[in-house]
Amino acid sequence: MLKNLKKILYIALINLSLSISVIASPNFTLQDLIDIAKRENPILDVLKAKEDAARSSVVTAESYLNPEIELGTGPSRFRTPNSTANQRRNYGVNISQPLEFPNVRGAKKAVAESRVNYASSVT
Repeated sequence: MLKNLKKILYIALINLSLSISVIASPNFTLQDLIDIAKRENPILDVLKAKEDAARSSVVTAESYLNPEIELGTGPSRFRTPNSTANQRRNYGVNISQPLEFPNVRGAKKAVAESRVNYASSVT
């Protein structure tokens, strides 16, 4: 009789623990699970970052190239060995503006926009 009582108490304890775990578990709808997956998925964050990078490449493709300024100085004792200390330096300043062919910027913009379309279709 004591053995049967132990079995009954053991089975009751298992049933009680299972029913508590069922009561404590949250209930999710399908839409809740989809929202959680979208929010917690790291791959979607990577795809969103790629889409943002593609959008910024459109801005870069539309912009003009910046001018470049170059300064230089250096010793010239090998060229003028018998000069004074102030004459032993060479100075140079260059200012340049890169130029593009007429259709290059339009082509860059079209490529950048196609990358945006691809990136937005993936996400």
